[in-house]
Amino acid sequence: MRRWTITGERRLELHEAATPRPAAGEVLVGIELTAVSAGSELHAYRSGPTGFMDDPGYLAAGRVLETGAGVTTLRRGDRVFAAAPHGDAAIVPAHRVVPVPDEAPFDDAVLCYLASLGLYCLHAGEYAAGENVAVVGLGVVGLCAALVATACGARVHAVDADDDRLRFAAGLGLSTWDGRDPELSAGVLRASPEGIDLVVETSGSWRGLDTAARMCRRGSRISVLGVYRDLPDAQTGAALHRQLLSYPAKFHYDGIRIVGCANHPWRDAHDTGDGWSVQRALRYLLERVARRRLALAPVVTDRIAPGDLPELYARLDDGDRSVVGVLIDWTAG
Repeated sequence: MRRWTITGERRLELHEAATPRPAAGEVLVGIELTAVSAGSELHAYRSGPTGFMDDPGYLAAGRVLETGAGVTTLRRGDRVFAAAPHGDAAIVPAHRVVPVPDEAPFDDAVLCYLASLGLYCLHAGEYAAGENVAVVGLGVVGLCAALVATACGARVHAVDADDDRLRFAAGLGLSTWDGRDPELSAGVLRASPEGIDLVVETSGSWRGLDTAARMCRRGSRISVLGVYRDLPDAQTGAALHRQLLSYPAKFHYDGIRIVGCANHPWRDAHDTGDGWSVQRALRYLLERVARRRLALAPVVTDRIAPGDLPELYARLDDGDRSVVGVLIDWTAG
C-alpha cells in the first residue's frame, strides 16, 4: 500500500507498507483516483506535520476490496467514494464510504465532496430556486459551487480577480465578472435587475469578502466558505469596514446576513438524525451526475501520476493560477 505523508515544511514522502485488514465497521478501499483540495492541502504542505492532514488529501474514488465485521451496506467490488488520503488503498470507516452509481464516472464522483461544500452554502444561505447567485473565487471549490448552483436553477454570476480563472470559467459556460472592476455591482445589476440574492464567497481572500459585500443589495445573504488565514491589509480592512460596518452600514441598515459555512455533518451508523448530512449530499450529487444533470470533471486542469504530487504542490506554492482541478491516477503506476 502506497500513501503520501508530509514529513516537514514543504516536504513529503511516498511511503509503502503492507495493506492492513479492515476491522469491524471498516472498509478496505482500492483507490483508483484521488482529487486535490488545493487550499487545505497547500496549507498542510506549507505547515509541515501538525496533526492536521499529515497524510494529505481526503477525496478518493475506487472499489471495495474487503469489508470488516458488521458492514452490511457495502460489498466487495462496489464502486465508491471514500474520505481517504492520497494513496492506492485505505482503511476507511464504513460510514465515510458512499456508493457511486455505475453511470457516474469516477472523474466526476471524486469531486462530489467539493461540490457538496457549494450545496451546503446554498442551504445555509437559504437559497430558493431561481434566485440570482454570485460565486466569488473561481478555484476548484468555487467552480464546483457555481456548477451546483446552476444545476439547482440559479442564475449564476462567477467572479474572480484573475484573468486565467475568468477565461477558464467562461469556457465552462459560466457568466463571468472581473472582481477588480469598480463598476462590478452596476454591471451585475444590469444583467440581473433584481440584484444578487445570495453570494457564495469561496476565495479565502479579504478582498474577495469585500467584493461579496459590494455585490449585495438590501436583504442579500453572504455564505462564507473561504477561510481567512491572515489579517487584512489596511486598505482592504478599511473598505470592508466602510462596506459593512460604518454608518450607514449595509450589515445594519440593509439587513445583510453573513453566514459561516463548512459542510453538513457526517452521520455515523448510530446517528439517526434527520435532515442533511454529507452522505445525503453526496448521494444527491452523484445521482445528478449519473443522470447527466451535473458535470464536475470539466473543472479538471491537470491529471497526474502519483509520483508527480510534490511537483504539483510546488506549483501551487509558487502561485500557479492555471491549476484548478487536479486528479491523481493511482492506476498509472
